[in-house]
Amino acid sequence: MKKVILSLAMLLAYMMMYAQPSEVVYKYTDLGNGKFQFEITQKPALGMSTSPPKEPYFEYYWEFGDGTYLITTDETITHTYGNSDVKNVALKTTGVYDDGDPPPARMTNAQQPNVQLEDTLTGGGNVPLINVSLIDEALEIDINRTSTNVRPSEENTIILQYKNDQASNQSGRIYLFYNEKATGEDNDYVKQFDPIGAPRIYASAKTVREQRIQGGATRDVNPTSLIPAGTRSNIRNMMTNTWNDFENYEAFSFTGLPAGQQSNIFVSLQTDADIDDIEGKDVKIKAMLISNNQVDTTSIDLTVAKAHDPNKISVSEVSENFRHIENRFLTYRVQCHNNGNAPANDVEVTVEIPKGLEIEKVRFLPHEFKMAHLKNKQLKDCADDSSRPCYQVENLEDEVKFTFKNVYLPGLKQPDVKKYKQTTCSFKYKIKYRDKLKKQAMKSRAHIVFIDDFGRRKPVVTGYTTTRFKPGLSIGPKAGVSYDLEYGLSTYFVGAVASSYKSEKFYLQAEATLNYSRFQCDVDSLGFLNGDDCILVGGDTENPNIGEYYIEGTKFSLDLVPLQIRRDIGKLLSVGAGAELGILCHNYILLGTNRITREDTDIDFTTSVFADVFIGSVKAGPAIGVRYLEGVITPKIKGNFGEITQGKDRLQIFAQWKF
Repeated sequence: MKKVILSLAMLLAYMMMYAQPSEVVYKYTDLGNGKFQFEITQKPALGMSTSPPKEPYFEYYWEFGDGTYLITTDETITHTYGNSDVKNVALKTTGVYDDGDPPPARMTNAQQPNVQLEDTLTGGGNVPLINVSLIDEALEIDINRTSTNVRPSEENTIILQYKNDQASNQSGRIYLFYNEKATGEDNDYVKQFDPIGAPRIYASAKTVREQRIQGGATRDVNPTSLIPAGTRSNIRNMMTNTWNDFENYEAFSFTGLPAGQQSNIFVSLQTDADIDDIEGKDVKIKAMLISNNQVDTTSIDLTVAKAHDPNKISVSEVSENFRHIENRFLTYRVQCHNNGNAPANDVEVTVEIPKGLEIEKVRFLPHEFKMAHLKNKQLKDCADDSSRPCYQVENLEDEVKFTFKNVYLPGLKQPDVKKYKQTTCSFKYKIKYRDKLKKQAMKSRAHIVFIDDFGRRKPVVTGYTTTRFKPGLSIGPKAGVSYDLEYGLSTYFVGAVASSYKSEKFYLQAEATLNYSRFQCDVDSLGFLNGDDCILVGGDTENPNIGEYYIEGTKFSLDLVPLQIRRDIGKLLSVGAGAELGILCHNYILLGTNRITREDTDIDFTTSVFADVFIGSVKAGPAIGVRYLEGVITPKIKGNFGEITQGKDRLQIFAQWKF
């Protein structure tokens, strides 16, 4: 027993010593006079890589507690503070090309950094830090990772970067809009984000909100009520139009921002757990800055994905209504990221085009090409001038190649690169659906090649982005005749069918029909039914009164097909099988000579299984069908007069038309 206990103890000690940590552990060291060193001391192993496989790595987002932040892959960094105070430092880790959840971060120091400056960096007393301008425009949006992908149930830090590009101190308001509203079609809206905690605000900014209780819940009100008096009407109209596109917003005000200076606001938004329902689609976050009766707007497109990948392709619609695709286009966005140690002079992107799209009609959108040093510059066609930054589009058999020449895209590992945005580019193109399109999912991916002074690098292959078609609903009339195979008699029916719109593979169809028929049966002189002579009207009815009495009546039934599996074979042939449930109502009377002897009503349930074949325009209509039904439960009519036997098997011939 002692040996067993000793072995278990040694095994436990070994596991504790060599077990992989499940969190990122870091510490800081005070180097004096506001300078601190931050170091990652432990990190977990990376999980599964994305498909196609790429070498995963960790990316670290540091929020230093003074209004500044850093995104880096370095595990040891330094940061210098500009004023004395306790700083709330936060670290978030992203696994790039990794499918696993982001690991939590833990600081080993007992307390947050307490900055004590020996002398100030500005020559005077301690002052609240306002960042030196790092952005080009008055307002920009950033996110806490290189990749602009978002994953379900993940925290995202949205950074609002704003600066005063005027000659004097400025005040104003900033609005952040999120959760795009539905467009009106079914199943096209998924809630995207939920706010987490309070925004982190610096300099002289503060939160401004107005809400009211509606229907027992707190609702955001129209943010135009927060705009200062005297703001121009066109700005108010722009605010209203933006609010019409989004469900929620955050609002902030700032005062006295010095000329040429920048500040940041940090907002944490958690991605909704159900957002993977729109995987591959871009969701938008928009910001608006109003200052000195001027307005600046900016936005960021975030792609719903399973993993963080800075090289990716996304599509404007991941779920389409097949009825409404005529003359419509899909818009694709490709994002590329040079994480090498040298600039790429040319970028070559080859995109796989699905068969359902017209490769001959690809429209490149040059005004949507984005690269930091080419901002606000129109990219020209290389046919006009190949010596400057330009683009070239080549249509191949089932691919389109986009080549961007002389663009000089910096590499992330270059010593002089300070911001990762300098190393990214993106572009968009539009492509039309084919006229004769099959209702099949359309998958596309991109192969990205960076070309530098040393030659062509190994292609980076993105994951797929997919557009699928909604099932839709096709409803139409159905009418026909049903033959009782035992007696050779007919029943007439009308009804409706419902199925997915123009399906390509196996699909389900539901039906409902109303049936009507009349019947007569002979009764002998003692009042008993003669089962052999009990027939439906339409058979041998020339002499129904062989006996002294006879029965006549009507039959109504409601037949339902709740589950039918169908397969369309081309455009002209369809086969199916399923089950039918029926509710029968018989109303009949026992007739004697010149008088009614007795009347009765009977209700029964029936079930049948069937197989059928359609010929014609089976995806819509018209089409003719033949169906064989075998009764599983076919109860006899039971009443005061005895039993009436019904036929078990039927053959139906009918026509239907779906819209």
